[in-house]
Amino acid sequence: MDCTHFKEDYKIMAMRIKMRISQELGFNTNIGISTNKPLAKMASDFKPKNTVHTLFKDEMSLKMCTYKKGSYAAIKNLLPVRDLFMVGRASEAKLHKLNIHTIGELAKFDVNLLISKLDSHGKLIYEYANGRDNSEIRKSNYLEVKGIGNSTTISYDIENREEALKVLLSLTESVSMRLREGKSLCGLVVVSIKTNEFTYYSHQKPLNNFTDSTNIIFEGIKEAFKEGWRGKDKTIRCKAY
Repeated sequence: MDCTHFKEDYKIMAMRIKMRISQELGFNTNIGISTNKPLAKMASDFKPKNTVHTLFKDEMSLKMCTYKKGSYAAIKNLLPVRDLFMVGRASEAKLHKLNIHTIGELAKFDVNLLISKLDSHGKLIYEYANGRDNSEIRKSNYLEVKGIGNSTTISYDIENREEALKVLLSLTESVSMRLREGKSLCGLVVVSIKTNEFTYYSHQKPLNNFTDSTNIIFEGIKEAFKEGWRGKDKTIRCKAY
């Protein structure tokens, strides 16, 4: 999470969020904290799991080392480039051809050469590798939109329905909270899925009544997911609705 908007201690806020997720949704979670979204996302992938991690710019030289067993490894074991936000399998393969295997190597690479090989995406991941991101964190007290959605990218392949539904429940609660804050109601849900082979498909489900109830919306989400998921053929890498 980006901590720039919190007036109170961000670590206390993060622990409150973590405890609420555990109590209300029933599963553990990692929380990453930094001054921008890419660094916060990377911090959330650190080990040990089920805790709160920070990754500020003055911590990058140390914490960009692997954190696989609860302690930092040697500099030679820098995080692989695939661990960087927005680097997928296709980008990883192109970076390997440029002899870029770690995030540290990407951060020091010639940005102009990256752009020539990966276009604007090369510039984006170069900035992320250096801990830079100026995209806006949008806030609104009133939602003047026709649709509200949320999504997440999973760092591993999901192959069973139960695990996928846990993630969908977390997304449903986030969207339902935004509905209630914006005094809006939902009458149709859509589940969109991206597989580990980067193909997309989606399925929608009308609700019986307009609502902002997490439980009712989630029942519709479960039905849409059940009817739309091609789990026997493809595993999930990313899901959104």
